[in-house]
Amino acid sequence: MSVDRCVSLAEAAAVVQSGQTLALGGMTLYRRPVAFVRALLKQSARPVDLTLLSFTAGYESDLLVGAGCVARTRTCYFGLEVFGLAPMFTEAARQGRICVIEETEASLAFGMRAHLANVSFMPGLAWLGTDLLKLRPDVMGTDDGLSKFPYVRESRRILALQRIVEQDILAALRPGARQAGWRDSIGIGWYPMDLHPAIGNPRSMFEPTVPFQIPLGALIPRRTENLIAAGKNIGTTHLTNGAYRLHPVEWNIGESAGALAAFCCETGAVPRRVREEATLLARFQDRLRERGVPLDWAPVVGTVDKRRTSG
Repeated sequence: MSVDRCVSLAEAAAVVQSGQTLALGGMTLYRRPVAFVRALLKQSARPVDLTLLSFTAGYESDLLVGAGCVARTRTCYFGLEVFGLAPMFTEAARQGRICVIEETEASLAFGMRAHLANVSFMPGLAWLGTDLLKLRPDVMGTDDGLSKFPYVRESRRILALQRIVEQDILAALRPGARQAGWRDSIGIGWYPMDLHPAIGNPRSMFEPTVPFQIPLGALIPRRTENLIAAGKNIGTTHLTNGAYRLHPVEWNIGESAGALAAFCCETGAVPRRVREEATLLARFQDRLRERGVPLDWAPVVGTVDKRRTSG
């Protein structure tokens, strides 16, 4: 005879007692037990001194921290992904009100397996025999196996026809759901304005942005002809580079730059002329659309491309 193991959210929440370890599933912002956490917080006597266990802690975990239920976290990530830092967790960690234990996904998985097996630890065999942690001269092409060059997060930038500034994309400075838009868009992107600490500037930044576009003018230098920027060297600033340097945006920039070079060879027009002449610009943008490159966020915010639907 089968037994119904389903219980209500309130019944499940009542099981959690103060001082226990609470493990929450999901990944970053997706498939998170928000309804369960809300049921937990609705209780007249909320549990406290909890150890929060999660591969990646997100919105629901931040609610628990903000309510004062969590004493320590064991996770390899705690944030709101594209929406920035988890504000209540960040403030609690900054003030030392919670203990933050940094884990890896492997350490969490092996730890849970050890608990299920009722042993003190679970050995991991994944790294035995691997050369992952060794220097590889044969791979790097150097005598010592170290990289030939350091990774540069921010490169030199061209002085472009269109310079992208923080007022164009920063959510706090934009009244709508997206940026005002550029007529010469060649792609789209969306990532917070993410700046890491650097020598001489220890401050960091992770500020939300609105969904933005990539203007063709940011790829074209003011003075040099027949030169197209195709990566981190487009016309951004130190701040907006933090949003445009991400791989998906870079890939879009590179693909559109290559398409522009081919279009210029085909038409005999220099890049500046393609941007300035409406007919050429429309033809080039149609070429990008045919290749599957989205030029605006209209489907997301419920508007349409008026140029494409007029007449």
